[in-house]
Amino acid sequence: MTPFPTLRRQGRPIVWLATVAACALLSACSDTSSGDDTTTPTDTVVTDIADTTQDTLPDTTEDVAGDTTVPEDAVDTATGPVLTPRSLKFDQDLFAVWGSSPQDAWLVGAKGLILHGNGQTFVPRASGTSATLRGVWGTDVDHAWFVGEGVLLEWNGLAIQNVTPDAAKGVVLRAVHASADGNTVVAAGDAGLILRRQPDGKWTKEETNSNADLYAIRVTSPGQIWAVGAEGKAVRFSGGTWSETLMPDAAGHVLRALDVSPAGRVFAAGDDAYLATFDGTWKSVLVNDQRKLYGIWALSNSDAWAIGEQGALVHLSPSGKWEVQAIDGVNMATLSFAGLWGVGTGSSAHALAVGQKGAGVVFVDGKWLDHRAETVADLRNITAMADGSLVACGQYGSLLRAVDAQSSFFDLAAPATGVDLNDVAGDGIELWAVGTGGAVLHRDGKGVFQSEVLPGAGELRGIAVLSGKPIAVGDNGFAAVRGTDGKWKTEATGTQVPLRSVAVAGTVAFAVGGLENTPGVVLRRGADGVWTQEDAAGALALRRVVAWGTGGAAAVGDGGAVIVRIDDAWTLVSESPGDFLHGVTRLANGKVLAAGWAGKLVIGQPGSSFQWVSSGVPTVLYGVTATDKGVVAVGMKGGVFQVAEKLP
Repeated sequence: MTPFPTLRRQGRPIVWLATVAACALLSACSDTSSGDDTTTPTDTVVTDIADTTQDTLPDTTEDVAGDTTVPEDAVDTATGPVLTPRSLKFDQDLFAVWGSSPQDAWLVGAKGLILHGNGQTFVPRASGTSATLRGVWGTDVDHAWFVGEGVLLEWNGLAIQNVTPDAAKGVVLRAVHASADGNTVVAAGDAGLILRRQPDGKWTKEETNSNADLYAIRVTSPGQIWAVGAEGKAVRFSGGTWSETLMPDAAGHVLRALDVSPAGRVFAAGDDAYLATFDGTWKSVLVNDQRKLYGIWALSNSDAWAIGEQGALVHLSPSGKWEVQAIDGVNMATLSFAGLWGVGTGSSAHALAVGQKGAGVVFVDGKWLDHRAETVADLRNITAMADGSLVACGQYGSLLRAVDAQSSFFDLAAPATGVDLNDVAGDGIELWAVGTGGAVLHRDGKGVFQSEVLPGAGELRGIAVLSGKPIAVGDNGFAAVRGTDGKWKTEATGTQVPLRSVAVAGTVAFAVGGLENTPGVVLRRGADGVWTQEDAAGALALRRVVAWGTGGAAAVGDGGAVIVRIDDAWTLVSESPGDFLHGVTRLANGKVLAAGWAGKLVIGQPGSSFQWVSSGVPTVLYGVTATDKGVVAVGMKGGVFQVAEKLP
């Protein structure tokens, strides 16, 4: 686990280093495909057997179990599938990529898809549009722009906003670029349209004197801009004016990509493996290849890569020769890639290319390896808010929200880089999340995050809100309440075992915990603020608790234990040696539903019998929550599942 880094306010991401690598099978990509743009992005159903079977084991030694078979009394009386996967693997076509670093990367594609990568995983950001997005560029972690079919969006460090000017409505914008200092930001598209961002944030149309459809644009130096496009045409801004020219040997070609080396050499690429360089004049290069090149990346004047359809990959080596090469990845080697971005030189060089159906290759240590756009972070819990929204939290600072149980999840852009978040609570307007290193995140009503570390807390595992005050629990029996003065006050719990979860019912709180496969611990905090231990009814270590009314509660944990609190006493109502239950919720009909190892569910009415249900999904479920619009469970590797309406 990486140490908890310095945190900043304002919801602005803090970055860390890692390499993302995964694989998938895809078909070839068309440069004109825009996908179905009539609907907003939705979660897609997982059908890849390999993707589900790989999730059969937990990722922590704490959760290693023996017998994972379903108990003999397990039944499945639900109509249809018990769990319907709502994957955070993205199969929309991807058209462009940019990042301020490998730990701050943006991907855009069909149906308004925007993904943000933090070096560990990719999560979706709400774009507010269903239009296909074809270009992205920025200057730093707080500034990026996205363009597409009749739309122009801006990321300001807090949110993505639609800033489309009238001149761009109904026009396909394919590219956007910004100078390193952010003083010049331009976008290009059909019929010679070039837009420039003014200091006040407004976008105005440039008089380019060109009608060529433009596919790429670059600010090459102060006061110098190049754009290229259809029919081998290039448009240049120099000396305060625009002019159009025909690139050498480019007649009839579509020019699709531009880049600038750190020393200022301009590179262009296009159809039939067309390549050209500019050092005061354009010079074309002949390459023995007929495939289209969609992206180009210049590490230096003498080191560059171009990539395109059907695995086209061309390298300019220090010898000065362009050579056709092969992708190293085994699954992506013949696929098509629509966008390319890279940073660094030598051994620190890092690049990412993206294409159809989430395809990608990543350049690391001198090799092009398979890559896929998906959320691979384990989701540790999910909570229903008072406004009906759902918030899930997990590894790598993942914090995602859906407006209801039927809607897609989008990243809240929490500044928790490198921190695993274990639990989240709130009312839907304000949120609290806790995680490794004593990390506490607070999102206020304006959407601004503040971060802090509770000294001596170790791993914080549970958070709840008690009478408007957050209460957090964690390792070594740690418990603390945040007062109205904004300060946290630790409270004596009388135990040194890890407390894994806390829940509130009225003016009381319940915390549960214990060491793996040892007797469980249940604590009750009364209205007087005093913690007392209650009999855990012989259950092993407990991992999650839910509470209701004025004293009702249920907890789940090791050995498949389910204990219920009725009439001020806990009763063990179900167990299954070797199984682990991680999540629990209470349904509108009063039944308790638990989820855990191997996708198993346990459901029952307090005071009555409980039944085990095999979902048929071989993954670990870490959290489950219920609203009047449905029940959702989350788990390993970005797993999000809709729970069947009908259960025993």
